Amino acid sequence: MADRHSCTVAGTPDEVFAYLTDQSRVGEWNREIVSSRVVDPPLREGATLEQVRRRGSKEATDHLEIVEHDPPHRHRVRGEVSGINVMIGFQLEPAAGGTKVSMGHKSRVTGFKRLFGGGIDKALDETTAQAMQALPGAFAKRNG
Repeated sequence: MADRHSCTVAGTPDEVFAYLTDQSRVGEWNREIVSSRVVDPPLREGATLEQVRRRGSKEATDHLEIVEHDPPHRHRVRGEVSGINVMIGFQLEPAAGGTKVSMGHKSRVTGFKRLFGGGIDKALDETTAQAMQALPGAFAKRNG
């Protein structure tokens, strides 16, 4: 997956995976997410997520399909984010001091939106980098 960022979180892979995929907590470590929920529980491959995202002063509702859900190793979703086809994924592995989390994304821009493709990829990359910077602290504060 292109544009991958990573961090180390002080927790076991099971704990970190549960936190990452708890839709009620996604906004704690991803500043774009206003709310997120599983439309058709439980959380599993094939389930749909509904996320409200804020970019600047605008909010948009996106629907993503879970295409891989392999606790506590991998979680991937695909769908449209701000009208662009994306695949977003996490991979977790044990590491010194906790769990290494890698987050990546890949976008496919078609039609008129190709004119803005570079800007879209840059925005996704910035959001991914920010999320990986925020995740260790958010995880540490989760019970606070």
